[in-house]
Amino acid sequence: PLRFVRPPGARGHGGRPERSTGRAGPSPRRTGIARSPLLHEGEESPDGQPAAAEPLTPEHIKPRPLGHRGTSLGLNLVYTHLNRVIKARGLEALCVRPGHGGPSVLANSWLDGGYRDTYPDVTWDAQGLAQLFHQFSFPGGVPSHVAPEVPGSIHEGGGLGYALAHAHGAAFDLLSRLPEPELDALLRGYGHEPIHVGGDDPLQVHRALAAAFDEALDRVDLVQRTAPEEGVPQRPRRPVIVLRTPKGWTGPKEVDGEPVEGTWRAHQVPRAGVRENPAHLARAVGDVAEVVPARGLFDADGRPSADVLACVPSGTRRLGATP
Repeated sequence: PLRFVRPPGARGHGGRPERSTGRAGPSPRRTGIARSPLLHEGEESPDGQPAAAEPLTPEHIKPRPLGHRGTSLGLNLVYTHLNRVIKARGLEALCVRPGHGGPSVLANSWLDGGYRDTYPDVTWDAQGLAQLFHQFSFPGGVPSHVAPEVPGSIHEGGGLGYALAHAHGAAFDLLSRLPEPELDALLRGYGHEPIHVGGDDPLQVHRALAAAFDEALDRVDLVQRTAPEEGVPQRPRRPVIVLRTPKGWTGPKEVDGEPVEGTWRAHQVPRAGVRENPAHLARAVGDVAEVVPARGLFDADGRPSADVLACVPSGTRRLGATP
């Protein structure tokens, strides 16, 4: 089972954001990553039924579940920590991500209200949640990949190359195959100062990524504050965070005796034939229950609870409202 904590990020003395200490925060629900898997599970599988409204049966499952769990859970992780630093530091940010992670981007933009601002019919309640689930990868609905019409997105397609081309100006290829020392040397050659975060233990990764975001933003802030006053004799090295987590991380480790997490089998929906296979259905229900209980995440009308939204930025700083 997953256990997530909210990385500390409240403002400290003098209005400066406190650095993450790695100590446990208040509630798993407040991290954001605890809630998004539940929503993208709904997009990939349940046929217009908000989570936990009634026991899951084969009739709730779409005839052809689609989605890209392999990358969606990693994107939930990034969104969570981006939301924290955006709110703590008052940042204006754009998240450019691989288009395959459509379920995650849609879920997070619905949660922060950006989706509702653009599409008022997808309301912030149980009815809107059902609409979000039903229209995902459905004729006349929305595609399974991120597209320009999705709030907070500027590109089309599923390949990571599109995202990197927009974010960096060049498409990097097969970087995950490089050993860490070679990748570190490559990025330093591009003028970056790499900060490496990786692993398969959720709590450790959360703490390390929270600290990495703080360290990277502190470096950028130092350059921006000192350069106008002291000048910069040489080009400063910009930080870049290298995040490595298993494909399909926190999903099923194996299905029918075959390894899933960390393999190509985690690319889309890890459990096939859920409508026809009672064992797969029972295990799918268990998967969702292990990620996070639905109780307390939504109010009686299906709106995200105040506790859930505590770490989400507001106004134009929401990732779902940018650009």
